[in-house]
Amino acid sequence: MDLEATNIKKIYFKGYNSLFLLEDAIKNLKENGPTDCKITVIGKVSSFGLEKNIEFSKNQDYLKTYWSEVLAYPNNLGSFVNSETGNVFIVGTLASTFLREINGKSLGTIFSGPYAIIKGMGASENQAASFMKMLNAGYYITIFRGSENEMMYYEKVLQEI
Repeated sequence: MDLEATNIKKIYFKGYNSLFLLEDAIKNLKENGPTDCKITVIGKVSSFGLEKNIEFSKNQDYLKTYWSEVLAYPNNLGSFVNSETGNVFIVGTLASTFLREINGKSLGTIFSGPYAIIKGMGASENQAASFMKMLNAGYYITIFRGSENEMMYYEKVLQEI
């Protein structure tokens, strides 16, 4: 095994148009893959509410409960309102990046903030623009982060789902 390849962190992005497909992908990865992959999910609160047939207030208890069952780390959850996308939730290991405040505003609230963050993580301009269009359309943008070897495995598995 190449030690250098196992220490380099890579990121893989994928959009899902339903919670069912996203849940299936995460379940499949957890059951069949390396366990060290970090997962972050970004989605519109309204899309999540429609799929779960619930109305949201500012209380995020349902989101925390749901994602604690799916991802097992509910403390890394937050939300922000972006003028282009609307009310967005983010859960997972990279949530703090989107929620980091500069001059009293989280990066996610800035008009091009989510685009810039996704691009800064390694997506090309076209990929970042495509993911933002998907997010605006109600898709769940999922970011998988792990070693180079893990990402090669995940990319192969996720392309099949």
